[in-house]
Amino acid sequence: MSEISQPCHLSQDALKTSEGLFKEHLSKYGLLSKMDYAKDLLIKHHHKGYSAEMESLAIILLILKTDSSCPPTIENEIIPYDIRTRVRRIFKSIMITENKKTQKCEIRPTIYVREALNRINAPDIVKAQAEEYSINTVKLGLHNGKKPVSIAAAIVYLAHLKTNYRLQMGVIAHVFNVSEVAVRENAREIMRGLGIKVDPASSFIFNDFQQKDGKTILIIDYGRKGTSQRLNDNWGGP
Repeated sequence: MSEISQPCHLSQDALKTSEGLFKEHLSKYGLLSKMDYAKDLLIKHHHKGYSAEMESLAIILLILKTDSSCPPTIENEIIPYDIRTRVRRIFKSIMITENKKTQKCEIRPTIYVREALNRINAPDIVKAQAEEYSINTVKLGLHNGKKPVSIAAAIVYLAHLKTNYRLQMGVIAHVFNVSEVAVRENAREIMRGLGIKVDPASSFIFNDFQQKDGKTILIIDYGRKGTSQRLNDNWGGP
């Protein structure tokens, strides 16, 4: 018997907490229509050994993971680290009991591109150019067989070049935690595949690395030309 298959009465406070979590996370991904289904699962599978919060997060995870449009990082996004193992255990148990199968979420470069550009506060023109490159790269299958994060890094690098907001290749590699070689090689292939023409002689946007509380902090100033001398850009053209 499943370790959470023994039904147990839910208090009104627990139900209120669960409803709040369901509404918050399901609405974010356009799945509010699954609200009643989520409540039914909670009542059916509630077990006195777990909190309503953990069970609710497990049910949300189940609903999102059985939807093919879910983001691949969904588990890390909605579940606090300190309870992730327990929530995952509940999720697996409910999934087996309900005879559900999770959808394989295809990790596409666009996800990494958007997240990175938001993180470094890139101008809208860079975001728009990167979005166009992302769509066309996937459409032509230029990402097939490649690591999505490396393709995303190349796309962001090219989008900056094309819009005259040139960032050093080492900066892009740092943002995506990939090698400069990966950025360079994928950028060349995407340029050829999409017929992109850029001016590699354009001026750099100012960037610098600073140490704070033992961490390396990247500083990018889109309104300022010039660059730190700590990194060398090895772009050799397509």
